[in-house]
Amino acid sequence: MTLPAPLKEWHNKAAGGTPLSAEDLNEMEGLLELAFAEAAASARAASLPLADLNVASGVAQLGSDATVGGPGGSPLSPSVVNSSAAAVALSAPSGGNDTIAIEAALAAAGFGVTVLRSGVEYQASGLIVPARGKIHGDGAVLLPTGNGVTALVIAPGVELNSVDYQLVRGLVINASGKTGVTGIDISGESGTDSAILDALIVAHCAVAGIDLEAAQFVRTYSLRLMDGGVGMLIRNKAGYGGANSHDHYSLQALSNEVGLFVNGTHNTGGVSSLNFYNFAALGNTVCGAAFFAAVATLYGGAPELNGTGAATVVVDGQTVKRCSVQCNASRITLTDYEMFEYSLVILEPAIIAEKGSVLTLRNVSGNGGYLPVQCDATSSVHLEGTFGPMGGTVQGVASWPDAFLVPSGAIA
Repeated sequence: MTLPAPLKEWHNKAAGGTPLSAEDLNEMEGLLELAFAEAAASARAASLPLADLNVASGVAQLGSDATVGGPGGSPLSPSVVNSSAAAVALSAPSGGNDTIAIEAALAAAGFGVTVLRSGVEYQASGLIVPARGKIHGDGAVLLPTGNGVTALVIAPGVELNSVDYQLVRGLVINASGKTGVTGIDISGESGTDSAILDALIVAHCAVAGIDLEAAQFVRTYSLRLMDGGVGMLIRNKAGYGGANSHDHYSLQALSNEVGLFVNGTHNTGGVSSLNFYNFAALGNTVCGAAFFAAVATLYGGAPELNGTGAATVVVDGQTVKRCSVQCNASRITLTDYEMFEYSLVILEPAIIAEKGSVLTLRNVSGNGGYLPVQCDATSSVHLEGTFGPMGGTVQGVASWPDAFLVPSGAIA
């Protein structure tokens, strides 16, 4: 494989004894990561065994003989060699607790990638993904080792202005048969920013599938959080704040008590700039999505069959009510949102706005012509765009389009 041109230039300078600047090193780290990603993609496209990823991505590795590209490659200065990047394919599970072995593989990979074996079950609890650590699960299964544990912890250490990030991709966490388990914990108080979660399934976690406490600038893609207490829990922290500026794409919250729970009450100012794209809340027994002291926008989505269980449940000190979307002291915008709550059962109200909330419904429609919104006297609802046929009463409407036409239903 061919090294990117800037790396060739730097390696040539290093071979001649010219030390690399800190700025050059930072940029090289990014290019090495990109080179690894390209090599890994090529390996998968060629259906190579996961154990062969080291060979396929040798261009992105710092070899034991102080070279890039494996033994015999271009020599580097000692300062570069000490910042190792490698792809490490983990050996078969031990049959017992694999936490130490996986953490050792992450340490060996440096800012490279640790690859778990596809379809293989590993046992771990409190497994720490270090600063700049990356795990590719490719369908590997992580089984918590006991009750009352957290399976995976994204450790502090990567700031927003870093050239690197933490990544967990393609992993299944299954806590079936265990109690009091949290699947993934990301705490942002000590600088855990820019974490990326991609293509994960987290199931049967009685506390939460993912707990994002004070974590900033988090990005998630294609997560399925199912059969647990809370699917995704986002909350700020007393005396610190945090939990702002998230982007979540194609998040699925299935058959939990509460699909998505956002709590900004732990610190003055709440949480804000939370964006959800095509969020799917299906079959959550109490509530699809509950927001407390939050500012969030949901783009697309079609919630269905939520609110078939208990009338309330207490989560993180807040009372979540039976509905599809609960807005409590929050500013929430639903855009191109279609309520499918009435295909089998009637959920009323579908949406609750309370405690000074401002709810904006933009291009929203109700399946079966039914979209009841309950709004208390301190809150308001704003209608924008176009609306399909729907019945039920939307309470607390403060503004609506001039050309607002609704074949059925009412605003109040």
